[in-house]
Amino acid sequence: MNPSAETYEATLERVCRTIVAETAAAVDRDASFPAQSIHALASAGLLGAISSIESQGLGLGLAGAARIVRRVAEECGSTAMVLTMHYCGAAIIEAHGPSDVRREVASGAHLSTLAFSEAGSRSHFWAPLSTAERRNGHVVLNASKSWITSASRATAYVWSSRPLAAEGASAEAICMRDTDRDLTSVVILVTAAAFGRSPISKADVWGSGPRTLLRLR
Repeated sequence: MNPSAETYEATLERVCRTIVAETAAAVDRDASFPAQSIHALASAGLLGAISSIESQGLGLGLAGAARIVRRVAEECGSTAMVLTMHYCGAAIIEAHGPSDVRREVASGAHLSTLAFSEAGSRSHFWAPLSTAERRNGHVVLNASKSWITSASRATAYVWSSRPLAAEGASAEAICMRDTDRDLTSVVILVTAAAFGRSPISKADVWGSGPRTLLRLR
């Protein structure tokens, strides 16, 4: 049974004291992605912390999500980093995504992240160089994104790019990844795609899975 907004703290404490704490040393030593901890948090309903009650999430908002991240960080920094970026992506999906995707995120079926940073923008993520283009009824996103937490592990990416057909510096697209077929699609405007990726040589939070995403097409 998933926790409610009133009972989630006991569930969080149990997950942190067991799976998160028990796997933290190996995640740090091996620079491995904290898959077991994220799976445990998802199974416990905690990935849905920031999702609304209407989406069948916990409806804890940003303050509740921050409390969860803080407790997880006491045991494993890498898991906390992955969780932080998931909540960032989940907040945008909750605000702008279709109802079925919002419910999937609330249920823990998706691990989300942000794909904002990219080569050439000099860290000005609000002014991306990446492009979005309509082609044959689809939307093609093209960029060299970098430092994407949980890259190749996340299944829902909030991706920034220049807008399709509007004035302004940037726009966001919500992209869903089919892990079984290694395909990615933009929600609503669906297009098949594949990730090219290269590893980041060193990161302070070893197991958070940062990567450079070369292209999403």
